[in-house]
Amino acid sequence: MEKKVLRYLHPSAKDHYKHRIEYNREKNGHKVYWSFWGDLQKELLEVLPYNRLSNQAKGLIRVLNRKFPKGSSLYKHSDGHGGWVSSSIAGKKLNNIQWLGILTNIKLKHKIHSGWKEVPGGFIENSIEQLASSFRTAVSEEPERMINLVLKHKGQILGAYVDSLFSGVAYSKDLESVPLDLLVTMIVNYPYDYNSYSAKYICTIIENKICEKWPQHVLDILKDIAVNHKDPEIGKPNVTNTEDKEMRSYNMLQSNAINCVRGEAAQAIGKLLWKEKSLFSQFKGTIEKLTLDENLAVKFASLYALWPCYYIERDWASEKIINLYEQDYRFAGFHGTKNMFFLLYPKYRERVLNIITKCYESDDKELIQMGSYSLAEMYIRENEFADIMDNIDIMTEAQAEAVLHMAILYFNKEEFNTLVKNMIRKFKSSTLDLEMPISRLFYDKLIDLERDKDFLIEIMNSDLSYRTIHAFVHYLEEESKSVVDFKDIILSMSYHLVNDGSNNTKGVWRIESEISKLIIGLYDETSASSLPDKKDIAEKCLDVWDLMFEKQIGSIRQLSQKLMER
Repeated sequence: MEKKVLRYLHPSAKDHYKHRIEYNREKNGHKVYWSFWGDLQKELLEVLPYNRLSNQAKGLIRVLNRKFPKGSSLYKHSDGHGGWVSSSIAGKKLNNIQWLGILTNIKLKHKIHSGWKEVPGGFIENSIEQLASSFRTAVSEEPERMINLVLKHKGQILGAYVDSLFSGVAYSKDLESVPLDLLVTMIVNYPYDYNSYSAKYICTIIENKICEKWPQHVLDILKDIAVNHKDPEIGKPNVTNTEDKEMRSYNMLQSNAINCVRGEAAQAIGKLLWKEKSLFSQFKGTIEKLTLDENLAVKFASLYALWPCYYIERDWASEKIINLYEQDYRFAGFHGTKNMFFLLYPKYRERVLNIITKCYESDDKELIQMGSYSLAEMYIRENEFADIMDNIDIMTEAQAEAVLHMAILYFNKEEFNTLVKNMIRKFKSSTLDLEMPISRLFYDKLIDLERDKDFLIEIMNSDLSYRTIHAFVHYLEEESKSVVDFKDIILSMSYHLVNDGSNNTKGVWRIESEISKLIIGLYDETSASSLPDKKDIAEKCLDVWDLMFEKQIGSIRQLSQKLMER
């Protein structure tokens, strides 16, 4: 066996292996085996696909199986355990008496003092925190029952479970079925303060239970939370990442706005106003305070409440919105701002265009995209930013891609089709990677052959790309289109590849394969026809094929064989 093992060892390891192949020391009266070689190789080889191993590797596995007849254990440890952490009651259906025993048990410990019990797949931890988590789930599943249980024994329930009660109710799928008066009683009996998270859950409950008419004292609570709660704190973002710990980017600004208590209050106010316009006079002062708040996350969140206000008191809301954009153009990343720009444009033209320009020229990815979308749409609909559209060479790839994306959205609108085609033509000689937005013409089935044939010939011949041609081929296959209908485009594309594309085109080998499919398909549809025009098309296919053969483009010999076999 030793000779067989040594045959697979690196020469430098053989001598060392000979000295350590046997038991080499005693410990506490027991012999200890120190294997110099083989354990790791056995572990690695056995997880590889056997049918892909070399004969040498297969031979090595047989040798190692003889060396370790009971298997190798050097890399298998049983002193570790991992998995989920949960309480012992998680997922169990408890009756009210059992729940009451848990919710009133003052002997339970907090997490830092609680031990873990190992079980298959994870750990059991009966700390207050884990039990509160299980209670939250139970509340979410049966909100009405749990609210009644807690209210009935209000003085006995430990405070640690109150937030779980509110959280479970706030995010319950059955919230709509809970009687409004029961929710109001819960809110009144467990007063919030300006530091508690129960205030956030109150706002969420109001926001999600939108079909009911909340009593005045609950609306007063919402207004109070929106203005006076301590979350968020100035200079202490709730949400950060490794790249942005100071809420500089749009994404971090938005994340903080929707993840703070006062931001949640602003969203709840907005939802109420979308449903009931008559509440505007009651919330107007609160919304104004939100727009003037010192914290940028709160100011951003005020847009959730301002949006419905635009359709209630337009002039007041418009001035607030445009002022927010000008104070910090990152606010223009707010969902729906592109449409709001067009609503504000007639009255605030210069101010709107200036904000769009700032976003377009930003170094924030999200704002660049939004600014570019808005710029392109303003050009299409209002003929703005013509100077930028006439100088597309200075656009970045992100700007150009977004501009083209917006152009494609208007491609199939008859009143804008000609304008959009001219926009796309501006990019036909661009060195930027703009394959994907142009490919959308085919993937989104926007082509009208009679209307767009000349345009497609021009674009497909300008700078052939694999992705665009593949999208074209995919379009023909998916739509079961006759390639004869697209003969002019196919032949023009083929001549372009033969004459110019083979030198200038990226990924020419894959492009040649796609165009060969089209030529073969076109030849197949026309070669057997007795009609003169189809015979002419077949001859042109052969002419193209001859040119491709002369220039030995790609795998021409293999493709020639395919054609000869048909």
